[in-house]
Amino acid sequence: MQYRLVMPIVNDTNYHIEIPDSVFFGIRGRTNDTYKADFHRLKDDEYGNIYITVVPPIGMKQVVVQLTNENGKVLKQQAITKRQEVMFEHLPPAKYKLQALLDADGNGKWSTGNFHRRTLPETLIEYNDALDLRAGWDIDLDDPWVLPKP
Repeated sequence: MQYRLVMPIVNDTNYHIEIPDSVFFGIRGRTNDTYKADFHRLKDDEYGNIYITVVPPIGMKQVVVQLTNENGKVLKQQAITKRQEVMFEHLPPAKYKLQALLDADGNGKWSTGNFHRRTLPETLIEYNDALDLRAGWDIDLDDPWVLPKP
């Protein structure tokens, strides 16, 4: 379940959210524990952007370009069907990695293979370098990322 708090967030400001226990109820009658979170909104010039042109293999239904942290957790993703510039904007300074999922069935997520149908798992291709994004920087990769056919 998700809860979206809609409010204006001001740059360079600290925020604190606290949700007491038993505010939310699940369908089985369970309630939430106390939740506390602190976060800070950076100034606009303290974020960075990553731009890369991705060229999918010929005949590929869809490619999902994913931005991950150093541990491989997917932070953002964008699906493309043709040669296109992929933009990951308004990112905090950190080291990032890119990977491309050759999404042959077009469902937007990695699919396992099926022995009985004789299909292979979908291919996941990692970009060759980690990207060190700094505050106020844009990483604009000049050479297109041409993905090989699986």
